[in-house]
Amino acid sequence: MATFHAGITMIKRGKGQSVVQRASWRCGVALYDRRRGCRCSVSGQRGTLLWSQVLTPEGVDTHWRDREMLWNTVEERERRRDASLARELEFTLPRELSDAEKIDVTVGFITNECVAGGMIADTTIRATSARDGGRNVHAYALLTTRRVLRARLFGLKERDWNAPHLYWRWRQSIAKRVNDALEQGGHEARVDHRSYAERDDEVRSGGVKQPGVRFAQRRNMG
Repeated sequence: MATFHAGITMIKRGKGQSVVQRASWRCGVALYDRRRGCRCSVSGQRGTLLWSQVLTPEGVDTHWRDREMLWNTVEERERRRDASLARELEFTLPRELSDAEKIDVTVGFITNECVAGGMIADTTIRATSARDGGRNVHAYALLTTRRVLRARLFGLKERDWNAPHLYWRWRQSIAKRVNDALEQGGHEARVDHRSYAERDDEVRSGGVKQPGVRFAQRRNMG
Protein backbone atom coordinates (compact mmCIF):
# COMPACT_ATOMS: atom_id res chain seq x y z
CA MET A 1 0.00 0.00 0.00
CA ALA A 2 1.37 3.42 -0.99
CA THR A 3 1.84 5.99 1.74
CA PHE A 4 -0.62 8.87 1.58
CA HIS A 5 -1.24 11.94 3.70
CA ALA A 6 -3.79 14.73 3.36
CA GLY A 7 -4.20 17.76 5.59
CA ILE A 8 -6.02 21.07 5.87
CA THR A 9 -5.02 24.17 7.78
CA MET A 10 -6.20 27.78 7.93
CA ILE A 11 -3.95 30.75 7.20
CA LYS A 12 -4.76 33.21 10.01
CA ARG A 13 -3.72 36.81 10.50
CA GLY A 14 -4.04 36.39 14.26
CA LYS A 15 -1.09 34.00 14.10
CA GLY A 16 1.00 36.58 12.26
CA GLN A 17 0.50 34.82 8.94
CA SER A 18 0.21 36.43 5.52
CA VAL A 19 -1.49 34.60 2.66
CA VAL A 20 0.67 36.54 0.18
CA GLN A 21 3.74 35.16 1.94
CA ARG A 22 2.32 31.63 1.90
CA ALA A 23 1.56 31.86 -1.80
CA SER A 24 5.08 33.17 -2.45
CA TRP A 25 6.60 30.31 -0.50
CA ARG A 26 4.63 27.64 -2.31
CA CYS A 27 5.29 28.91 -5.85
CA GLY A 28 8.84 30.13 -5.17
CA VAL A 29 8.18 33.65 -6.47
CA ALA A 30 8.82 36.77 -4.36
CA LEU A 31 5.38 38.41 -4.53
CA TYR A 32 4.86 41.95 -3.27
CA ASP A 33 2.75 42.13 -0.10
CA ARG A 34 0.94 45.48 -0.18
CA ARG A 35 -0.34 45.20 3.37
CA ARG A 36 3.15 44.72 4.77
CA GLY A 37 4.79 47.00 2.24
CA CYS A 38 7.51 44.56 1.27
CA ARG A 39 8.44 41.82 -1.15
CA CYS A 40 8.08 38.33 0.31
CA SER A 41 11.15 36.24 0.97
CA VAL A 42 11.49 32.80 -0.57
CA SER A 43 15.04 32.17 0.63
CA GLY A 44 15.55 28.75 2.14
CA GLN A 45 12.83 27.15 0.00
CA ARG A 46 13.57 23.44 -0.38
CA GLY A 47 12.78 21.21 -3.29
CA THR A 48 11.69 21.72 -6.87
CA LEU A 49 8.54 23.27 -8.27
CA LEU A 50 6.96 20.76 -10.68
CA TRP A 51 3.82 22.68 -11.60
CA SER A 52 1.84 25.76 -10.55
CA GLN A 53 -1.40 27.43 -11.64
CA VAL A 54 -4.25 29.50 -10.21
CA LEU A 55 -7.46 27.64 -11.06
CA THR A 56 -10.65 29.72 -11.19
CA PRO A 57 -14.39 28.90 -11.46
CA GLU A 58 -16.05 29.03 -14.86
CA GLY A 59 -17.08 32.55 -15.86
CA VAL A 60 -14.76 34.29 -13.40
CA ASP A 61 -12.63 37.09 -14.87
CA THR A 62 -9.18 35.86 -15.86
CA HIS A 63 -7.42 38.60 -13.87
CA TRP A 64 -8.05 36.49 -10.75
CA ARG A 65 -5.36 34.14 -12.06
CA ASP A 66 -2.80 36.81 -11.19
CA ARG A 67 -1.47 35.35 -7.93
CA GLU A 68 -0.14 38.62 -6.54
CA MET A 69 -3.37 40.50 -7.27
CA LEU A 70 -5.54 37.68 -5.91
CA TRP A 71 -3.97 37.33 -2.49
CA ASN A 72 -3.40 41.05 -1.97
CA THR A 73 -7.11 41.53 -2.67
CA VAL A 74 -7.91 38.87 -0.07
CA GLU A 75 -5.65 40.57 2.48
CA GLU A 76 -7.38 43.90 1.86
CA ARG A 77 -10.89 42.37 2.02
CA GLU A 78 -10.24 40.77 5.42
CA ARG A 79 -10.06 43.64 7.91
CA ARG A 80 -10.20 41.77 11.23
CA ARG A 81 -7.01 41.26 13.17
CA ASP A 82 -7.92 37.59 13.65
CA ALA A 83 -9.19 37.03 10.11
CA SER A 84 -9.03 33.63 8.42
CA LEU A 85 -7.37 34.49 5.12
CA ALA A 86 -7.37 31.21 3.22
CA ARG A 87 -7.63 27.48 3.61
CA GLU A 88 -4.66 25.36 2.53
CA LEU A 89 -5.10 21.79 1.39
CA GLU A 90 -2.05 19.53 1.13
CA PHE A 91 -1.75 15.92 -0.01
CA THR A 92 0.97 13.56 -1.10
CA LEU A 93 1.23 12.01 -4.54
CA PRO A 94 2.66 8.48 -4.91
CA ARG A 95 6.08 7.98 -6.46
CA GLU A 96 4.64 5.36 -8.77
CA LEU A 97 2.86 8.05 -10.78
CA SER A 98 4.68 10.03 -13.45
CA ASP A 99 4.84 13.82 -13.10
CA ALA A 100 2.18 14.16 -15.80
CA GLU A 101 -0.09 11.74 -13.92
CA LYS A 102 0.47 13.63 -10.67
CA ILE A 103 -0.62 16.85 -12.38
CA ASP A 104 -3.70 15.15 -13.89
CA VAL A 105 -4.77 13.77 -10.50
CA THR A 106 -4.26 17.13 -8.80
CA VAL A 107 -6.01 19.26 -11.42
CA GLY A 108 -8.88 16.79 -11.71
CA PHE A 109 -9.51 16.76 -7.97
CA ILE A 110 -9.09 20.51 -7.37
CA THR A 111 -11.22 21.44 -10.37
CA ASN A 112 -14.11 19.11 -9.56
CA GLU A 113 -14.17 19.33 -5.76
CA CYS A 114 -13.00 22.88 -5.01
CA VAL A 115 -13.19 25.15 -8.05
CA ALA A 116 -16.55 23.80 -9.20
CA GLY A 117 -17.90 24.76 -5.78
CA GLY A 118 -16.88 28.39 -6.25
CA MET A 119 -13.39 28.49 -4.74
CA ILE A 120 -10.32 29.96 -6.41
CA ALA A 121 -7.45 27.51 -5.96
CA ASP A 122 -3.80 28.58 -6.12
CA THR A 123 -2.33 25.16 -6.80
CA THR A 124 1.28 23.98 -6.78
CA ILE A 125 3.09 20.65 -6.86
CA ARG A 126 6.51 20.46 -5.24
CA ALA A 127 9.09 17.68 -4.91
CA THR A 128 11.70 17.30 -2.17
CA SER A 129 14.50 14.78 -1.77
CA ALA A 130 13.77 11.76 0.40
CA ARG A 131 16.28 9.98 2.63
CA ASP A 132 16.22 6.90 0.41
CA GLY A 133 17.30 8.96 -2.60
CA GLY A 134 13.83 9.19 -4.12
CA ARG A 135 11.40 12.09 -4.17
CA ASN A 136 8.55 13.09 -1.91
CA VAL A 137 5.92 14.94 -3.93
CA HIS A 138 3.16 17.08 -2.43
CA ALA A 139 0.29 19.04 -3.94
CA TYR A 140 -0.76 22.29 -2.24
CA ALA A 141 -3.89 24.34 -2.88
CA LEU A 142 -4.51 27.72 -1.26
CA LEU A 143 -8.29 28.10 -1.35
CA THR A 144 -10.33 31.28 -1.02
CA THR A 145 -12.95 31.42 1.75
CA ARG A 146 -15.34 33.70 -0.18
CA ARG A 147 -16.98 33.51 -3.60
CA VAL A 148 -16.14 36.11 -6.22
CA LEU A 149 -19.13 38.40 -6.83
CA ARG A 150 -17.82 40.53 -9.68
CA ALA A 151 -14.64 42.07 -11.09
CA ARG A 152 -12.55 42.56 -7.91
CA LEU A 153 -15.03 41.92 -5.09
CA PHE A 154 -15.62 38.96 -2.78
CA GLY A 155 -18.92 38.08 -1.14
CA LEU A 156 -19.63 36.77 2.36
CA LYS A 157 -17.71 33.93 3.98
CA GLU A 158 -18.91 30.55 2.78
CA ARG A 159 -19.46 28.73 6.10
CA ASP A 160 -20.54 25.57 4.29
CA TRP A 161 -16.93 25.19 3.19
CA ASN A 162 -16.06 24.49 6.85
CA ALA A 163 -18.36 21.47 7.09
CA PRO A 164 -16.61 18.28 8.29
CA HIS A 165 -18.46 16.15 5.72
CA LEU A 166 -16.85 18.20 2.96
CA TYR A 167 -13.35 17.25 4.10
CA TRP A 168 -14.41 13.64 4.45
CA ARG A 169 -15.64 13.69 0.85
CA TRP A 170 -12.42 15.34 -0.28
CA ARG A 171 -10.17 12.68 1.19
CA GLN A 172 -12.30 9.96 -0.38
CA SER A 173 -12.09 11.74 -3.73
CA ILE A 174 -8.32 12.24 -3.52
CA ALA A 175 -7.75 8.56 -2.72
CA LYS A 176 -10.07 7.42 -5.51
CA ARG A 177 -8.34 9.58 -8.11
CA VAL A 178 -4.92 8.42 -6.97
CA ASN A 179 -6.00 4.76 -7.04
CA ASP A 180 -7.60 5.14 -10.47
CA ALA A 181 -4.34 6.59 -11.80
CA LEU A 182 -2.32 3.80 -10.19
CA GLU A 183 -4.59 1.16 -11.71
CA GLN A 184 -4.49 2.74 -15.16
CA GLY A 185 -0.70 2.85 -14.94
CA GLY A 186 -0.53 -0.86 -14.15
CA HIS A 187 0.73 -0.38 -10.58
CA GLU A 188 -0.27 -2.71 -7.74
CA ALA A 189 0.12 -0.03 -5.05
CA ARG A 190 -3.03 1.57 -3.65
CA VAL A 191 -3.85 4.23 -1.01
CA ASP A 192 -6.57 4.14 1.66
CA HIS A 193 -8.38 7.30 2.79
CA ARG A 194 -9.45 5.77 6.12
CA SER A 195 -7.69 6.31 9.44
CA TYR A 196 -5.93 3.40 11.09
CA ALA A 197 -8.82 3.08 13.55
CA GLU A 198 -11.25 2.69 10.67
CA ARG A 199 -9.32 -0.09 8.95
CA ASP A 200 -10.44 -3.68 9.06
CA ASP A 201 -8.54 -5.99 11.40
CA GLU A 202 -7.20 -7.75 8.34
CA VAL A 203 -5.41 -4.59 7.23
CA ARG A 204 -3.86 -4.15 10.69
CA SER A 205 -3.23 -7.86 11.38
CA GLY A 206 -0.37 -8.64 13.68
CA GLY A 207 -0.54 -5.21 15.28
CA VAL A 208 1.66 -3.74 12.56
CA LYS A 209 0.44 -0.46 11.12
CA GLN A 210 0.39 -0.44 7.36
CA PRO A 211 1.23 2.72 5.41
CA GLY A 212 -1.98 4.58 4.70
CA VAL A 213 -3.66 7.95 4.85
CA ARG A 214 -3.87 10.63 7.49
CA PHE A 215 -6.16 13.56 7.05
CA ALA A 216 -5.29 16.37 9.46
CA GLN A 217 -8.45 18.40 9.96
CA ARG A 218 -7.11 20.93 12.44
CA ARG A 219 -9.17 22.77 14.99
CA ASN A 220 -8.18 26.22 13.71
CA MET A 221 -10.15 26.02 10.48
CA GLY A 222 -12.45 28.90 11.50
